[in-house]
Amino acid sequence: MWQRFTERARRIILLAQEEAGKMHSSNVGTEHLLLGLVRENEGVAAQVLQKMGVSLQKVRQEIEAEVPAGNADTSSETPRLTPKSKRVLELAAEEARRLRHNYIGTEHLLLALLREKDGMAATVLNKLGLNLEKARNQVMEYLGPEQPSAVEGSTGRIVARTENEFDVTPSAQIILETARKEAQRLGHEKLDTAHLILALLQSQGWPELLAESGLDVIKARQRMEEDLKTTKF
Repeated sequence: MWQRFTERARRIILLAQEEAGKMHSSNVGTEHLLLGLVRENEGVAAQVLQKMGVSLQKVRQEIEAEVPAGNADTSSETPRLTPKSKRVLELAAEEARRLRHNYIGTEHLLLALLREKDGMAATVLNKLGLNLEKARNQVMEYLGPEQPSAVEGSTGRIVARTENEFDVTPSAQIILETARKEAQRLGHEKLDTAHLILALLQSQGWPELLAESGLDVIKARQRMEEDLKTTKF
């Protein structure tokens, strides 16, 4: 499962261990995972949290008010995940499967923290006005509409004007199908590269990858849709 975690998701766990050490705790609780999630300020989850007004300062204040500092010596031993934190990682994998993603990203960790209702992270987030339903809605808005659940056949074919044939992978088929649906939704009669870009912004793995490159995916998609509404194909 670990190999499916994105670089940012792995960094969150390292940051969580660092936070546990700062609090002199020998265990990494869900509250430490939340601090790591907020500190990683460029992933999907971070953008969702920022939009909902959940800042590092607010989270830290709430946690410090609820969780007393420990007295463990963490200088020689790396803090370990608590059973609840391990459960969060399992729930994150479950969220990724639910969304048909082949990776486990920061957004899945956020949803998992909220699903672990008995954890301190969920308590803090709820207190700051973010519940599972709101978070799920924001994540789905960021990632775009749900993708087709399956594509018939293992490969497809595209016939170019030169009559040369190319094999098309299932993931490419999904993008083409999503692009076609975007064109229909916008009332366009022809499929354009702009529709393909919209589809890419919704496809599995791409939003996270683009976010890691510094692109605000939500704004990019909104801008493209605004431009396409005034364009005829």
